Amino acid sequence: MDQKPKEIIKIKEVIKEKIVTKIVKLDKKNFKEYYNSSKYKTLKCYNFKEGDVFPDIQCKTDLKKFLKDNKDALRFEVIPVIAENDNKVFLKMQSNIQNMNKDFQEKVKEYMFKGLSRDRVLETSWYIKDTLGEDTILTPTNYYVKSKKENKGIIIKAYH
Repeated sequence: MDQKPKEIIKIKEVIKEKIVTKIVKLDKKNFKEYYNSSKYKTLKCYNFKEGDVFPDIQCKTDLKKFLKDNKDALRFEVIPVIAENDNKVFLKMQSNIQNMNKDFQEKVKEYMFKGLSRDRVLETSWYIKDTLGEDTILTPTNYYVKSKKENKGIIIKAYH
């Protein structure tokens, strides 16, 4: 039996991967796509005290970690959350306006909720900019979430 030597074939496969970072300049056409991104992460901080506008120590700790984890987000959105019992100012002045009609009383209460909400957004926004820098893009909302569960605080969304 004649045995032929076996041929040994060595195959060397080289795969190169090149990562290219593409910088896209925002313009009117693609701005909406980035602004309305459905990719976001959320932090809920509901431990505010009645009528408070400043995040407490626990909220600041959670927020600091959230901001660190999402520092590359395109923008942040701050949404205030209020509860019916969150309006200490209205309760203090309610006796002064009790002789006014019900619609007026409700309007005063609504304005106070809006003011409280706005202050929560402003204070949280200052904290975010202080942590991440002045060039951080923040998009505060013109509305508030009224909690049925008596939650008081803020919701922050980091859009990617």
